[in-house]
Amino acid sequence: DLDKNVMIQFNSDLGSGMSERWRERNPKMFIKAPIVSRNTVLAVYNNLSNTTTTKAITAPTTSCTLHILGTLQDGGIPHIGCNKSCCEPYYTNPDPSKLVVCLGLVLHNNANTTTKSYLFEATPDIRRQMRLLLREEAKVKVPPFINTTEMEEEEDNDMVSVTVAPTKKTPDGIFLTHAHIGHYTGLMYLGREALGAVDVPVYAMPRMRSFLKNNGPWSQLVSLGNINIQNLEEKSAVRLRLLENKTTTTTTTQIDNKGNNNNNNEDNSNENDNDDDDDFITVIPHTVPHRDEFSETVGYKIIGPNKSALFIPDINKWTTWKDVDIIQQVSNVDYAFLDGTFYDMNEIEFEQRDITKIPHPFIIETMKMFEKEDVDVKDKIYFIHLNHTNPVLQCDKMQESIRRMGFNIAEFGMKFSL
Repeated sequence: DLDKNVMIQFNSDLGSGMSERWRERNPKMFIKAPIVSRNTVLAVYNNLSNTTTTKAITAPTTSCTLHILGTLQDGGIPHIGCNKSCCEPYYTNPDPSKLVVCLGLVLHNNANTTTKSYLFEATPDIRRQMRLLLREEAKVKVPPFINTTEMEEEEDNDMVSVTVAPTKKTPDGIFLTHAHIGHYTGLMYLGREALGAVDVPVYAMPRMRSFLKNNGPWSQLVSLGNINIQNLEEKSAVRLRLLENKTTTTTTTQIDNKGNNNNNNEDNSNENDNDDDDDFITVIPHTVPHRDEFSETVGYKIIGPNKSALFIPDINKWTTWKDVDIIQQVSNVDYAFLDGTFYDMNEIEFEQRDITKIPHPFIIETMKMFEKEDVDVKDKIYFIHLNHTNPVLQCDKMQESIRRMGFNIAEFGMKFSL
């Protein structure tokens, strides 16, 4: 009675996505993931887990993961007009992991197979990034099918992640930081000339909303109903629900400049709405100083059921963020993805650019600022939004040096549990 598309084959050609331990224990079984739905995979698992040779293991009800879908500055790699060694090889041999800065957020409810996904930034690479995000959303996690006797001897009952075909064309929402080309222009692919999307929620601050509504071609996305602009306000928390009977709501929770909830319950946000579940995440925008020609610029604090993350891909200098302590902000989260556009001044001089027109905190400045902090605080920081000239993209020794000092470089494909 299962979906006709399901294909369970008994041979040694194992499907992708299965753990090595699962393969060793089940050398003749696999699910051909690309052609099955999430519901089918779970149905197969539930059927098999009731046999006499297997023993069911309860899957976590809810999972929330943050995915690094891009790490580069707006211009990407190869950077237009660059003939130097940092870009020249990529004109003839493109690297699929070299994508403009973007985060993806995926929520799974394994009890009822509900899923949701969100993009942070609409980059020029949105076509690949959206596909990667939707494939992550379509994955289903089930316990390994193992014999009862073997299970009793094992202490580690890892989940098996099975990749299935995406059933959606767009995520459940896109959060924008500002109106610079690497952060919003991917919206064009949602329009009539490309996808022709319907009512994709796009979360934007007041000036950003006005920019999209009153300037073409973005205004056409609004008038044709390709996007549905959602209001963001400074330090006001947006609650994103996973369960289908819950709606996305915006609260009036206000966050102070140290990253603390004035009501002292930000990290336990379900107290505000009297929820009995943890199937939600909270997203809080916070304006940061940047070159705001067309819109304000924001960073985001993303709070999951268990952990939280800070995302600030663009800022002028940490010292220009008035009345805000970046060290305290980082200390209050589990992960911090911070502007690492340039490594130092030498990089700018090499490019013969005027730093006053493109200010960013140098990586060496950020590390200096945090040098006296505990190693646990430093380890939270992942430098992101890396310019094509940034030597950390080319030099393994420099990356290792940064890691030895306690910091991290964000890498395409990294995944963080919230």
